[in-house]
Amino acid sequence: MSLSLSLSQSQGLSRETVSAMAGSVSLACWIIVFTPQIYENWRRKSAEGLSVAFVAIWLLGDLFNVFGSVLQKVLPTMLILAIYYTLADTVLLWQCYKYRNRSPTVPEVDEESPLIERECAFLERVIGNSRYATVIENTVIVALVVICGLIGSKFSNNASGPSGPSGEQEISVSGQIMGWICALLYLASRVPQIVLNARRKCTDGVSILFFVFALLGNVTYCISIFAADSSLHSLTINASWILGSAGSLLLDITVLVQFYMYRNNSVEL
Repeated sequence: MSLSLSLSQSQGLSRETVSAMAGSVSLACWIIVFTPQIYENWRRKSAEGLSVAFVAIWLLGDLFNVFGSVLQKVLPTMLILAIYYTLADTVLLWQCYKYRNRSPTVPEVDEESPLIERECAFLERVIGNSRYATVIENTVIVALVVICGLIGSKFSNNASGPSGPSGEQEISVSGQIMGWICALLYLASRVPQIVLNARRKCTDGVSILFFVFALLGNVTYCISIFAADSSLHSLTINASWILGSAGSLLLDITVLVQFYMYRNNSVEL
């Protein structure tokens, strides 16, 4: 810890700056995290690839996160994110209800269509589904979100300076209980999605960016907490939130591994 601190100081980066940068990137990731999945559901006019239990448990965890954040008086960013998550989860659940019992929309080709049009449509589909093109596209999107987060931290620091609670926070028993329940729900939420992917032997209908941004958001969130204050008291207060984020990392990685394992499987035509 002392080595990393001295290194950051030698490079002109204070712990507050590192925390602000990581927190801002985390915020950017969590703001955008639901958008790819919401778009995927809308594009396919189906949510069959998304586990309803996954979204429902995550929503329940977000509700406890809101209550716990208020009672524990944690960083404002955490409370804002929790409220936003709740709204986004509601949208996903609404899509699951709206698109229930619907199969993914697959473009139909009329037998009377000119052969050249069918060949062009086939080539466009092959090019559009190119793994290489998809990787490049996703990488660019992730890079842009991270850059926006870093730029946002710069403007935030210039406008208001270092943020965070002044003085020592008091531990709220009720807030801690809410936080631990929230952490357990977050950890449990991924399990239904992992099981669904394994049962279907594919990840069709699930946006990989959904879990990539969740992974990056959790990593940078943990960094922001440790960089802000790594004292035992601070870590005790934030233990449940740290566990929820760090534990979710392993489960998010599991989902990403499933994307790789089932990359050649597809239920779509």
